[in-house]
Amino acid sequence: MRHNVLIRCVFESILTLFEWAAQQDPQIDINCYFCNSFTVSKLLLILETFADEFRILASDTITYLFRYNSSVELIKIFRELGGSEKLMGLLMTCSGPN
Repeated sequence: MRHNVLIRCVFESILTLFEWAAQQDPQIDINCYFCNSFTVSKLLLILETFADEFRILASDTITYLFRYNSSVELIKIFRELGGSEKLMGLLMTCSGPN
């Protein structure tokens, strides 16, 4: 239980930091600290294995990473880690018949 609370706090803190940086000076580049293979791989792992509430937070974090830093390096890392395939797999498992 404590781990879930800690994970949620970390996600909320990161998302708040991204939002704050976006509202401040556009020259503030917070994303450079998070745009690496470790962070992206952990976010993708969370998308694959955790409960829905954490999947939403992880997807929000990935969205912020790409919204404010669409560098070729970030796209390369995402592709190398199979991000598109993992997101498509998640989409296929979450969307059942209507």
